[in-house]
Amino acid sequence: MTRLDRFDSNAAQPRKSQVYSRVIVLLIVVFVLVGGFFRFNGLGRKFPWMDECLTQVRVTEYDNLPAASFPDAITTPISVDRLISRIEEKPQQSLAQLIDVKLSRIPEHPPLYYLLAAKAASLFGNNFVVLRGLASCISLLAFPAMYWLCLELFGSPLFGTIGIGVASLCPIYVLYAQEAREYSLWIVAGMFSSAALLRSLRTNRRTDWLVYSLTLVLGLYTHLFFVFNILAHVTGSGLTFLKEKAYSKSRGSNFIAAVALNCLAFAPWGLLFFRESARVGSHAKWFSGTFDVLTIAKRIMGSFVRTIYDFGFSEQSNVGLNFTTVLNILPLLLTLTVIGISFVFVLKTSNKLARYHILALVIIPIILTMLGESLTGKVLTQTRYLMPTWLGVQLALIYFIRQLIARFEQKSLLALLSKVVVTSIVAASFVSCVLIANADYWWSKGNAQGLSVMAEQIEDDGALIFTNIRHVPSLLRLAHQLDPQTKLQFSPDFSGTIPDGIEHTYFVGGVESAPIVEAAGTNLKQLSSLPSEVFTLYEVGPL
Repeated sequence: MTRLDRFDSNAAQPRKSQVYSRVIVLLIVVFVLVGGFFRFNGLGRKFPWMDECLTQVRVTEYDNLPAASFPDAITTPISVDRLISRIEEKPQQSLAQLIDVKLSRIPEHPPLYYLLAAKAASLFGNNFVVLRGLASCISLLAFPAMYWLCLELFGSPLFGTIGIGVASLCPIYVLYAQEAREYSLWIVAGMFSSAALLRSLRTNRRTDWLVYSLTLVLGLYTHLFFVFNILAHVTGSGLTFLKEKAYSKSRGSNFIAAVALNCLAFAPWGLLFFRESARVGSHAKWFSGTFDVLTIAKRIMGSFVRTIYDFGFSEQSNVGLNFTTVLNILPLLLTLTVIGISFVFVLKTSNKLARYHILALVIIPIILTMLGESLTGKVLTQTRYLMPTWLGVQLALIYFIRQLIARFEQKSLLALLSKVVVTSIVAASFVSCVLIANADYWWSKGNAQGLSVMAEQIEDDGALIFTNIRHVPSLLRLAHQLDPQTKLQFSPDFSGTIPDGIEHTYFVGGVESAPIVEAAGTNLKQLSSLPSEVFTLYEVGPL
């Protein structure tokens, strides 16, 4: 090779590096734009479910009890439009008052997200576009967080780019980015805390350990189950310390100090939680269930699938594992196979730190929720309670996709198969996000679709609905699906009278409410009911 040839060869390297960098940046921009579109699309169109209505009432001065918040609706009807507009008014209370009066009564929900939601509502209004928009804005932080995490875990910008792509199209992340709850903040806190931990282990600098401790505080003040993330960090790092002699004792000491500092910072809310444990138990009665290993396994497998593919199968009906048709079960099995192979690649070829961190994120939350479910009888193995697990699944998937991409330039059957697998993953995730974006209801919205059946059965020409439901958010989720001019009246004993001009009258309550209404001299015709709840719609007529 001549000197000129060597010069041209050396000059080509920077040009190749520049092209590579530009492609990386272009892909990141495309992923962020696509992911952002899916997160912000249709925020006001999708009907709310119970938990979102709880958030909407929680950040206001209104109480959950109708008699306390809407005394005028006890004696006279109030329009749905008026009920909703009152709730959607900008809250006037200070954040300190919100903590003292409202949030301290529900210590099972740490205050960070609700303080942010209350501030957003006080600025822009307490409607679901604002509340969900806050969650969507928070979810955008998942892109830099995932990039940083992949960079620390795998050491390559290409891994970070793939990570942004996977996070942008993950159906679970898109769903919870559009929900007026704390889950998008938990997702982001989980990514940042893992990245901060890995950086701290690499540098062992006090400032990095302090940042890691702060991310733990952020996580715990977001959701109590963030303790799953912390225990996964303890497990993964502990195994790494045992297997890798390169990690000094000072790293272990700094890790323990960071976790201890986090515990100290969370102590005030932790003490409040234990002091109010009896009240917390009464709040959690609604999701009691029977411990069944097969049902739990199906629920968890279905949630695994949702990290890639979600065409709307139900979380309640065996999580969509319909064994009566091959067309339903085949995509689920293929997706589980891809995820399983991803873990095989992680176990066989990744470094010990990555291997232990990913496995701990996946396994620890599943073990703890299953144990908690068996001991308490509460349904804890739900998709929204296993966020660390889905992060671990995604990290394994990112690692697997990178291995497949490395084979693209080969001319072999394996290279062709690699392209098919990567294309299928992207296509399944993209189609899932399109379906989610265009749907008014999804499995994550609980019984919102069941309530739509009730709403369709109610005549919209000035109908009147009596109810003995003693929980404003419970009725509010139905109100959002009714005609704005429909009238509501909170009537615990059905003592109200039907005003003149009302052609259609209904009663919303439970089965145990029938004797109350019949005693008032009326005839009930049941129209529909939510099987999992004491929530039934009756048409009222004279005896």
